[in-house]
Amino acid sequence: MNTVIFRCNLIVAILLTMVALTGAFTNAAMVQTDLPDVAEADFHKADAQLNILYKETLKVITQSDTRDNFIRAQRAWIAFRDAEAEFRASIGNKGTVEETELTKEHIQQLRRLKASIP
Repeated sequence: MNTVIFRCNLIVAILLTMVALTGAFTNAAMVQTDLPDVAEADFHKADAQLNILYKETLKVITQSDTRDNFIRAQRAWIAFRDAEAEFRASIGNKGTVEETELTKEHIQQLRRLKASIP
């Protein structure tokens, strides 16, 4: 009788483990699937912040030649960011995550630049 109870408990434990593992794998797959959406949303948020800061910085630059240089530099930076993110993605990093990190770093640089403009 004890052997039968032991075997039943063992079978139940194995089945519960299988159910738990199946749920864990399913949740992990869902999380992996959701990551690109989260990364994309994070990038769009950072990019929107960058665009606002860009417009604010343009307003405080009064000289037209300095303004033109700033615009040219920012366009070049965007080309750099996109190329750098593509390069990093080609060596196995996450492209959108890289774009976001580069954008956040540039936001900090622009904040410092804007604060330094008399």
